[in-house]
Amino acid sequence: MENITDIKFKAVRRDCSSGGFIDGYYVHIKDENRDEHYIVDTDGIKTEIYPDSLCLFTGFKDANGVEVYTDDIIEYTSTRSDQKMIAWIDFNSGVIAVSDVDYTLVYDFFNSQFVKDIHVIGNVNFGDSMRVMDEYENNCKLV
Repeated sequence: MENITDIKFKAVRRDCSSGGFIDGYYVHIKDENRDEHYIVDTDGIKTEIYPDSLCLFTGFKDANGVEVYTDDIIEYTSTRSDQKMIAWIDFNSGVIAVSDVDYTLVYDFFNSQFVKDIHVIGNVNFGDSMRVMDEYENNCKLV
């Protein structure tokens, strides 16, 4: 597990300049005239996002060094059966867990002797299963 000194997020960007996710710090600006959601990257650049696509960094990386966030879809091998399995990282009631057969806490899952070769293969917010895909595609066709 990475030593987390800052809480980091990723989300689907509203603009279509380079598509997909942006990661950094989450900022929500709300007053009587606006309700805006942004990710601010390490260079201080603010990018508007879809708030429904906001994902929290778990502090873990997959076998390829890819950071694992809530709502990521992972593939892994069960050492009990040597079968490939698919699960997603869920945030529910203040707990980050792996939504697999047992709904395991993410820390226990990534440190378990019963799983290996964990790979991020997607995210429920982007790609074929994206929750905000229709809105994203409609906005990007106009650009």
